[in-house]
Amino acid sequence: MVVSKIIKYGLVGPLIGFILIAYFNLKNPSYFEKDLNSAQDELKPSVLTPVLDANGKLAMAGWGRSSENFSFDPSRINPTTSFYFLRNLRYKKWEAFVFASEDFILGTAIFDLSYAGGYFVHYSDMKENGGISAIEHLDLSKKPIVQDDCSRDCHTSYQLDDYLKYDQSTFGKSDFLYFKLNTTEIKLEIDLKFNKDQTENLVTLTPISKDTSLFYYNSKRYLIPAQGKIVVNGKTHSGKFYIANDSGRGVWPLRAGWIWISATGKTKNGKNIALNLGHGFNNPDSSRHTEDCFFVDGKLFKLEAATTEKRIKEDNSEEWEFNSNVSDKIKNKCNIKFATLKKKNDFMDNVIIKNVIKFDLRYGVYFGTCTDENGEVHEFDKVYGILEDKLSLW
Repeated sequence: MVVSKIIKYGLVGPLIGFILIAYFNLKNPSYFEKDLNSAQDELKPSVLTPVLDANGKLAMAGWGRSSENFSFDPSRINPTTSFYFLRNLRYKKWEAFVFASEDFILGTAIFDLSYAGGYFVHYSDMKENGGISAIEHLDLSKKPIVQDDCSRDCHTSYQLDDYLKYDQSTFGKSDFLYFKLNTTEIKLEIDLKFNKDQTENLVTLTPISKDTSLFYYNSKRYLIPAQGKIVVNGKTHSGKFYIANDSGRGVWPLRAGWIWISATGKTKNGKNIALNLGHGFNNPDSSRHTEDCFFVDGKLFKLEAATTEKRIKEDNSEEWEFNSNVSDKIKNKCNIKFATLKKKNDFMDNVIIKNVIKFDLRYGVYFGTCTDENGEVHEFDKVYGILEDKLSLW
């Protein structure tokens, strides 16, 4: 019956056209290998500067230490890969947090994909032998309220019936995060107060397409000191936490992916340290940076592009290695290894599906050294964190 109606109303041509467009757009993902010779341009705007120009392209590309002088106006979005009337469906925005320690690892995200909204939560008790629990919910009718620009005050909220309540708010110099979730897999309550401006933040203006109309505007803050409580599956963690916040806005290709490393812990000298590395989304023809860096006690140290190598050891365990070198411009460097302790394979490792979409999530421990521009060596052997290996349809 469906086929007869398609023929009757002369929809065969448009349908074939739609299938061909979808095929060629989804056949090959927009996944870029890291540019090891990236210019690493640092952005230092002295006045309030738009992220997008009047044509919907990035006004500049590179990385910065603060989002204070950037402004983001989504009404300027104009991806050249879409029909004009579809541009409002291409805008993506999210607020995510990572809590990583030797006791537990927890990740949360609230997102608005324009055509749908939802949340993502993953968790594991690192003191127990269990695996990683993960929930991803996509809703076409109920979307969260996510502020277009969270670089200053931020107000984000989401409520689904009586089982999910999320509120992220800024009042004066204080930030508040409340997240309550009640499902069969994860029962969660986060109630924290913090001040995200106590740390430097890595700001990236990343072109995904050559003409920069597909882009990623992102702010990552690490080692944010927070007070309050986190209760997961009846187990309460209270006191002082050091949390990471990932605030993302952008227009992505229909199919794209990345590798992202996020970790928080202490050096052998007792200093707070955090690691952030990643690649997959920087178009090599127009990008001017990577997001590779580390933080010590809230201060950001940018790295040259770090190499990524994955090895399978004799006992079939995984070990990843990341190395960067100094340059005339950047004097910081890191030599890091990651041992996978727990792994979550999406879609039950279905080979056919994973050729199109996957989300492999690893929990583990990072160890190695990072040397800063002052010559101080930061050695660590028990920094816990995550490694995302993702390929998604957007």
